[in-house]
Amino acid sequence: VRIRMISSYMVQKRRLAEGFRPPPYHCFATTSSFSSDKKSKIKDETLAKTAKEEWHWAPYVVVALLGSIGAWFWRASRSQSNREAALKKAEEKQILAKAEREELRKGNPQLTSAVLTDAGIGCIRHFGSLEAKITYPEFIKIVSAYLEAPLESGHLIDRVVISWAVQNSSEQFDLGFLLVALALAFPGDLDELAKALANILANSAQSSQGSDLIPKSHLIRLVDWLDQTGHVPPSALVVDTPPKYAAQNYTLKSSQRLVDDALAELKGDITTEENGQQFDSNLVAVLIASPTLSLV
Repeated sequence: VRIRMISSYMVQKRRLAEGFRPPPYHCFATTSSFSSDKKSKIKDETLAKTAKEEWHWAPYVVVALLGSIGAWFWRASRSQSNREAALKKAEEKQILAKAEREELRKGNPQLTSAVLTDAGIGCIRHFGSLEAKITYPEFIKIVSAYLEAPLESGHLIDRVVISWAVQNSSEQFDLGFLLVALALAFPGDLDELAKALANILANSAQSSQGSDLIPKSHLIRLVDWLDQTGHVPPSALVVDTPPKYAAQNYTLKSSQRLVDDALAELKGDITTEENGQQFDSNLVAVLIASPTLSLV
């Protein structure tokens, strides 16, 4: 063994003297593994950096999207609240509940279209015009002559009249207002009511200006009386107004706006006089019965 060890030693000594330098153990394997790991790490870092750069805008998009959804829900909720507030204001004009109006109409079959028209024309003949200022007792005295019997549930009409008197601090009423309040007891359909009111308007125009053509101003005044007595439903009064952002606002239509909208709805199907400022009774009846007013 000693001879072998000495022989091996002498061989290695001679080879070293000749300049041979053996590589360290595992040198090549270690160097190759290190190089591969480093390249892989660099590649992963590069891909991660590239992906991060490509999607850097994503958080901003998500924030903007969530903000838009939140703003939409806020606007919808606020707009709905504004509409409900306007609707509530319109409902305050309804002195009588739906059941009370039905009770009033069912109890008075005597108030036909002919009776209502005759009573209106008789009052115009007696007081002069629909704009005449009179007291409620004076009105009842004249109207009673045209009725076969006292009105059933007449206290409901009394409530409408008294409510207006309290709100306006006056006991003087337009004759037209009282006639329209009386029409709350009319049991017929809407077309019959519209014809009766149109004939009353035409008679008033004939008395005041010598022509049965009805001025637009008289029609607007009639719609105003219809609104004051609760004939016009709340849904027909509410309308959106600018600005629409950030939330939609709503208000109540004026009597003139109601008439203008009704005319616009029937545009092309009507014929007017004096550039749309005068109407015959048939057209007025159509306007009164139009879906724009949706009388109840």
